[in-house]
Amino acid sequence: MTTKKRARDAYVSVGGGLKFLSADYFLRELEPLGVSMRGFRALCKALHVPMLRFGRTWLIELFAFQQALRAVSRPGRPDFLAPGCDLKGSGARPDGAVTELDLDYFEKNYEAILGELLAARKASGLPTPKDTAKAARDAAKRLVHQSVAVRRGQKEKEEDDMKLFRKEAELAPES
Repeated sequence: MTTKKRARDAYVSVGGGLKFLSADYFLRELEPLGVSMRGFRALCKALHVPMLRFGRTWLIELFAFQQALRAVSRPGRPDFLAPGCDLKGSGARPDGAVTELDLDYFEKNYEAILGELLAARKASGLPTPKDTAKAARDAAKRLVHQSVAVRRGQKEKEEDDMKLFRKEAELAPES
């Protein structure tokens, strides 16, 4: 596990493509939009992206956040109104606009969403090794499976997740 701390930012890398960024990092990026910590937490909740609390720091898994944003911003999707948006309570709200990530839509389209994220990396000139792409696909599958299990309250699916995770860990080559 690698931890890096800068003035207001922190990130924790846990291998296998897991990278957690501090909420302060996201707040600095969203500062021009006037997003507060309360608003950011509400955004993560609306996107169904969990936040982890360590000490006095909230951490967000970068890939989960990217997947959720990609899902709500895909072409053909309705407008997404973030928490605190001035249109949410007004009569000027666009027809069909949503305020929460549709997990059923995400589950049905996660492979396309993942492909779009990988294509965006390539278009930006960022390399994506095959093992990273495979790890991203596996992580997306686990995220979808876990989200559905929690939402439906089915403990059997959580146990299946653990079996899948153990199986992947057994099959993974040692570094």
